[in-house]
Amino acid sequence: MDVSEATGWLMREVASGRRDAMPVVHANAHNLHLLRNRPELLHKLASRGRLLLEGIGMKAVAHASGLGWRRDANGTDMASDVFWRCAELDVPVYLLGGQPSVLDRSVARIRALHPGLEIAGAHHGYLTAGGEAQVVRAVRASGAALLVQGRGCPFQEDFSVRWADELGVGVVWNVGGLFDFVAGVRPRAPLWMRRARMEWMFRMALEPRRLAPRSLVSFPALVWAAARARERLGAA
Repeated sequence: MDVSEATGWLMREVASGRRDAMPVVHANAHNLHLLRNRPELLHKLASRGRLLLEGIGMKAVAHASGLGWRRDANGTDMASDVFWRCAELDVPVYLLGGQPSVLDRSVARIRALHPGLEIAGAHHGYLTAGGEAQVVRAVRASGAALLVQGRGCPFQEDFSVRWADELGVGVVWNVGGLFDFVAGVRPRAPLWMRRARMEWMFRMALEPRRLAPRSLVSFPALVWAAARARERLGAA
């Protein structure tokens, strides 16, 4: 799905009244590489939730797999429309993730941009083992229908699977670094670069030490795995 289609699908699930906490994951090349190293978690996400293809890397991997040039959905691009629709449909949301100061700025920014949105609760993303259960109880008691979780992969995915039956929300939308962008801690690429699927170049230029090593590992590993899978399918 593209951004518009993914947003529409997500909101239909959130507004359906379900309370079985479907995990929704944006599978970019780095995230999927990490999740492939945790096959049990990846299987649970795929069977109970939905993985949305995201980023130029995954489009290239899909092409190498023989699936053609697929559409993709960036979670940060979806966020504004998701919050706007939640406000329009009176869907309460809970925000989980980021450093305390970043989350505070994100909450203030989201409220300013979407004054009709009900933020049922918010909590930073640095949770202790004992603190997780407390946050889960707070999410459930809040009455939120959508949990927006930005804690990074694989922490957010693991949390959304382990606590799915206790959260009481319809969807756990795992959005990675969304709150950093909302709070202005990290700038986004110019619109023309995002439309051209070149945002990765912008981010790489800003954070080469953090992003270059993981890109040099995750993307080639996935392309190699995809090419081998295509060969096996062709041989079969």
